[in-house]
Amino acid sequence: MSDSGIGIEAGQRARLFAAFSQADDSTTRRFGGTGLGLVISQQLTELMGGEVDFLSEPGEGSRFWSTLELEAASTVAAAAPREVGLRVLIATDHPVLRAIVRQQLARLGLQQVRHVVVHEALDELRAAVRGGQPYRLLLADFDFTSAASQRLVSALRGDRKLKGLYLALLAPVTARLENGCTSDADRIVSLNKPPRVSQLARVIEACISGTSSWRRRAADRPAPIPRFAGRVLLVEDNPVKGERRFDGAIVDRAVLERIRELGGADKPDLLSRVLHLFLQDVPRHMAAIQRAWLQRDAPLLAASAHAVKSASAHIGAMRLSAMCGALENEAQASQLGRAESLVASLEGEWSAVRSEIESAMAELVG
Repeated sequence: MSDSGIGIEAGQRARLFAAFSQADDSTTRRFGGTGLGLVISQQLTELMGGEVDFLSEPGEGSRFWSTLELEAASTVAAAAPREVGLRVLIATDHPVLRAIVRQQLARLGLQQVRHVVVHEALDELRAAVRGGQPYRLLLADFDFTSAASQRLVSALRGDRKLKGLYLALLAPVTARLENGCTSDADRIVSLNKPPRVSQLARVIEACISGTSSWRRRAADRPAPIPRFAGRVLLVEDNPVKGERRFDGAIVDRAVLERIRELGGADKPDLLSRVLHLFLQDVPRHMAAIQRAWLQRDAPLLAASAHAVKSASAHIGAMRLSAMCGALENEAQASQLGRAESLVASLEGEWSAVRSEIESAMAELVG
């Protein structure tokens, strides 16, 4: 990577890769930054057996590069697995996520795909077994705060008639699987939500071949975080005023571009369908948030805020998603008084998101 910036003096070279340091302290004031980027890049590269280096001339700019020896990439993503008889069930309450995952599976050549909401998944799986056409793979939208998600995983683990089922839990990227969800390493795996096509391809390949490397991955899990049982005193000079800022673009156009690219030539209308689903689905949850707030119904408030949080993240409305995430946390803690400002500001943010989506549809979809 090359730039035409201010360059780096030779005497400042050794200092450049120190944490929270820049070659010239004044650059932080002039250009911003903490000096962590290069340190993190260097450490990650060295952990993989590589190195980071650079050349620079003061006033002329700099050129940075990294060298890393990697094994040849798997051909899974390029040559998607095919099996006509592989039946897949998607279990999610969110239509946007459902539309994205269905399109990803279609790109991988899978046609026998059905979808249900989470609480109907177990009945659908058992009915398929009784009918002699069992599902081979369940892609389940997993929410750690949802009783339905927890019951589904527990029931699947204890049902011998479903022992041939592979379970892929679609969980937020920040989630941490607990309660033994990965102990059945041959059958259960966690994927980021929404998953990448390459991730799905590897899971489907394992379903078809009956082999996988999930057991090895489970063995490499980090040790549990130790619990602290002592008392904590928090000393803070600045009182909490209840004002929170949520930064970022109203809708990240890069996310919309990725959804459009996912459709490819086969489904050029995928982005339009996803955005229409979003615009149809969110208003009822927004109405439920207002109703729950007026009735002081904390469980309904948390569930409705969670629904908008997830749907918004899927289409790149990260500011709205963050606001709903904060509202969900307050509702789960029964701190409705602290949620008042969030509820009051949601409608304005939703209006801004809706306008941005309508504008994006006109530009990107036509």
